[in-house]
Amino acid sequence: MSTETSISWDFFPPNLVKLGQKVLRQGEINLLVAVEALQEANTDTIAPHSVREETNLAFDRKLNAITWMKAALDSDLNPVSDHIKATSISMESNRYTQK
Repeated sequence: MSTETSISWDFFPPNLVKLGQKVLRQGEINLLVAVEALQEANTDTIAPHSVREETNLAFDRKLNAITWMKAALDSDLNPVSDHIKATSISMESNRYTQK
């Protein structure tokens, strides 16, 4: 979400670069706070869930997202079926080379 890569800081004096980067970080923080506020406002206030249950659900969703991202990176972002095919092909080739 960072806009850091689209800005060439080479042409600015160091004090202006530092200030500009600080402003960008603050903008990113403000955006995250706004997203969290919108998510909180979007929750059903009539639902009978306790704060603890809601916290646990949110934590579980974050863990699931982290697990999914790790799996995607571990498979080099290939679909799981491609990863399984590659593994089975590798296992078959090992079987023939061991004879």
